[in-house]
Amino acid sequence: MISHIPCQVEHILKFLNQYQCKFILDCTAGEGGHSIAIANLVGKSGKVIAIEVDPFYFQKLEKNTRDFSNITCVNASYIEI
Repeated sequence: MISHIPCQVEHILKFLNQYQCKFILDCTAGEGGHSIAIANLVGKSGKVIAIEVDPFYFQKLEKNTRDFSNITCVNASYIEI
């Protein structure tokens, strides 16, 4: 269950959709709210890499996204890209 409600989701999805993005990096994934919305946008043929450095939030991220085969969670900092 996501306790933080992500903001600006509709704007992000609109931006990504206009470019028909299919491979997305969410570099500060937190609990996965944006990652899940983006995964729904890109569908099964797309891929979301959700990166979260904080171990506490990474556990929540993994739990919240476990039903999404097109999301891969990485416990690291975005500076390691």
